[in-house]
Amino acid sequence: MSVTKTKKSTGKMKSFRKFSDEKGIGIIIVSLISLGVLTISLFSKPAYIVEGHTFILDQSTITPGLVLGISIWAIIELFTRGAKGIVDLIVRPVIGYILGLIFGGFLGYEFNFGQYVVVAAMSGNPAALYFLFSIFAFVIVMIADAAFAHRRKFIN
Repeated sequence: MSVTKTKKSTGKMKSFRKFSDEKGIGIIIVSLISLGVLTISLFSKPAYIVEGHTFILDQSTITPGLVLGISIWAIIELFTRGAKGIVDLIVRPVIGYILGLIFGGFLGYEFNFGQYVVVAAMSGNPAALYFLFSIFAFVIVMIADAAFAHRRKFIN
């Protein structure tokens, strides 16, 4: 006869499962990834693309797209029910980022966001630097708002 020992789960594992379910570790990871990608796109050296006779900056389309995507994601989180699973964790930010990259990228391209803000900030223009850091502060607040609203229901 073999004796099988069953391993009891420790109190630490139970508390971790409770913490991960209640606090939403997944949304924290999504928020940190979003913040990291936007930080890289805002503060990296601009890359030029020459198309025909026009110069296009990478940051002129990516950065406004990400900013608008984060804003749309926060709005989606405010107007939907509380998240229940992994599908809500993935679908809501992806929809926000896709819409934001389409519309925000177009607006950034049309209004030369990269040339007027990113290049000027990298050249040392204090007003452009202030504007870039204010965009960064806005994004931090919007990501925190989206993460806060992820597990809550505000509208019946």
